[in-house]
Amino acid sequence: SVLEENVDSVEQALLPLCVMVFPSIGVTWRLVAQMLKLLMEQVISRVEPQNIGFVLPYTDTMQQLFANLELVAS
Repeated sequence: SVLEENVDSVEQALLPLCVMVFPSIGVTWRLVAQMLKLLMEQVISRVEPQNIGFVLPYTDTMQQLFANLELVAS
């Protein structure tokens, strides 16, 4: 998403896949939110300090997309 400067692939491909798969394998949205938070923290920790401002809007958007999904799917 960062390289493409667009979160459409996440919103149009990844989210629908998660909605289909996660409930059927017993993955809770709470677990998804926790893991996504950890993943985004790891991504940010590996980005050069001068690039963090560029990456943060995408990590924040990813977390928001999944948070909204949790509200809708519950």
